Amino acid sequence: MVCERDPEHPVFGLISRHPYHPDICSKAGNDNVAYFPRSRGLVERFPTLSHDIAFSAVVEHATRRKRGPVGEGESVFYDANGDAHRFEIFSFSNTYDLLTFRVYKAPYEPLSNVPRRAA
Repeated sequence: MVCERDPEHPVFGLISRHPYHPDICSKAGNDNVAYFPRSRGLVERFPTLSHDIAFSAVVEHATRRKRGPVGEGESVFYDANGDAHRFEIFSFSNTYDLLTFRVYKAPYEPLSNVPRRAA
Protein backbone atom coordinates (compact mmCIF):
# COMPACT_ATOMS: atom_id res chain seq x y z
CA MET A 1 0.00 0.00 0.00
CA VAL A 2 1.13 3.54 -0.78
CA CYS A 3 1.10 4.68 2.83
CA GLU A 4 2.69 1.72 4.60
CA ARG A 5 6.22 1.80 3.17
CA ASP A 6 7.27 4.66 5.48
CA PRO A 7 4.25 5.65 7.61
CA GLU A 8 5.96 8.77 9.01
CA HIS A 9 6.67 10.24 5.56
CA PRO A 10 3.78 12.42 4.29
CA VAL A 11 2.33 10.69 1.23
CA PHE A 12 -1.13 10.04 -0.13
CA GLY A 13 -2.87 8.43 -3.03
CA LEU A 14 -6.11 9.09 -4.85
CA ILE A 15 -8.34 6.84 -6.88
CA SER A 16 -10.52 9.33 -8.65
CA ARG A 17 -12.37 10.48 -11.69
CA HIS A 18 -10.42 11.85 -14.60
CA PRO A 19 -11.04 15.63 -14.79
CA TYR A 20 -11.65 15.44 -18.56
CA HIS A 21 -13.27 12.00 -18.81
CA PRO A 22 -16.06 11.72 -16.20
CA ASP A 23 -16.82 8.13 -17.24
CA ILE A 24 -13.50 7.08 -15.67
CA CYS A 25 -13.97 5.97 -12.02
CA SER A 26 -17.68 5.31 -11.76
CA LYS A 27 -17.03 3.89 -8.26
CA ALA A 28 -16.67 7.50 -7.02
CA GLY A 29 -20.45 7.85 -7.30
CA ASN A 30 -21.47 11.51 -7.04
CA ASP A 31 -18.03 12.52 -5.77
CA ASN A 32 -14.76 12.97 -7.65
CA VAL A 33 -12.73 10.73 -5.32
CA ALA A 34 -13.39 7.06 -4.58
CA TYR A 35 -10.42 6.44 -2.22
CA PHE A 36 -7.98 8.73 -0.41
CA PRO A 37 -5.33 6.62 1.40
CA ARG A 38 -2.96 8.71 3.55
CA SER A 39 0.12 7.93 5.59
CA ARG A 40 0.14 8.60 9.32
CA GLY A 41 2.74 11.33 8.71
CA LEU A 42 0.38 13.12 6.34
CA VAL A 43 -2.61 12.88 8.69
CA GLU A 44 -0.58 14.25 11.61
CA ARG A 45 1.26 17.06 9.77
CA PHE A 46 -1.43 18.04 7.24
CA PRO A 47 -4.74 17.48 9.05
CA THR A 48 -6.72 19.93 6.90
CA LEU A 49 -5.73 18.33 3.58
CA SER A 50 -9.04 16.96 2.32
CA HIS A 51 -9.76 14.77 -0.68
CA ASP A 52 -11.34 17.80 -2.38
CA ILE A 53 -8.13 19.84 -2.01
CA ALA A 54 -6.06 16.88 -3.20
CA PHE A 55 -8.30 16.39 -6.24
CA SER A 56 -8.09 20.07 -7.18
CA ALA A 57 -4.31 19.63 -7.40
CA VAL A 58 -4.81 16.64 -9.72
CA VAL A 59 -6.95 18.85 -11.97
CA GLU A 60 -4.14 21.42 -12.17
CA HIS A 61 -1.71 18.88 -13.65
CA ALA A 62 -4.00 16.59 -15.66
CA THR A 63 -3.80 16.27 -19.41
CA ARG A 64 -6.63 15.04 -21.62
CA ARG A 65 -5.01 11.62 -22.14
CA LYS A 66 -7.47 8.84 -21.44
CA ARG A 67 -4.87 6.15 -20.71
CA GLY A 68 -1.32 5.97 -19.49
CA PRO A 69 0.46 8.88 -17.79
CA VAL A 70 -2.01 11.72 -17.26
CA GLY A 71 -0.10 14.28 -15.26
CA GLU A 72 2.90 15.09 -13.13
CA GLY A 73 4.24 18.14 -11.39
CA GLU A 74 4.44 19.84 -8.01
CA SER A 75 1.81 21.34 -5.75
CA VAL A 76 2.01 23.26 -2.50
CA PHE A 77 0.00 22.23 0.56
CA TYR A 78 -0.07 23.84 4.01
CA ASP A 79 0.70 21.96 7.23
CA ALA A 80 -0.97 22.34 10.63
CA ASN A 81 1.24 25.35 11.40
CA GLY A 82 0.35 27.14 8.17
CA ASP A 83 3.77 26.49 6.59
CA ALA A 84 3.89 25.69 2.86
CA HIS A 85 5.37 22.41 1.60
CA ARG A 86 6.03 20.97 -1.87
CA PHE A 87 4.57 17.65 -2.99
CA GLU A 88 5.36 15.84 -6.22
CA ILE A 89 2.43 14.32 -8.14
CA PHE A 90 2.16 11.43 -10.59
CA SER A 91 -1.20 10.45 -12.16
CA PHE A 92 -1.88 7.43 -14.37
CA SER A 93 -5.10 6.25 -16.01
CA ASN A 94 -5.80 2.57 -16.56
CA THR A 95 -8.99 3.63 -18.45
CA TYR A 96 -11.32 2.79 -15.56
CA ASP A 97 -9.68 4.72 -12.65
CA LEU A 98 -7.27 7.63 -12.35
CA LEU A 99 -4.51 6.60 -9.95
CA THR A 100 -2.53 9.38 -8.31
CA PHE A 101 0.44 9.25 -5.98
CA ARG A 102 1.77 12.30 -4.14
CA VAL A 103 4.95 12.36 -2.14
CA TYR A 104 6.37 15.05 0.12
CA LYS A 105 9.47 16.76 -1.28
CA ALA A 106 10.52 19.71 0.90
CA PRO A 107 9.39 22.93 2.53
CA TYR A 108 8.30 25.48 -0.04
CA GLU A 109 10.69 28.40 -0.41
CA PRO A 110 9.30 31.30 -2.44
CA LEU A 111 11.49 32.96 -5.03
CA SER A 112 11.05 36.32 -3.32
CA ASN A 113 10.20 37.53 0.16
CA VAL A 114 6.91 39.15 -0.78
CA PRO A 115 4.65 39.00 2.28
CA ARG A 116 1.52 36.87 2.03
CA ARG A 117 -1.73 38.75 2.20
CA ALA A 118 -5.24 37.65 2.88
CA ALA A 119 -7.40 37.04 -0.16
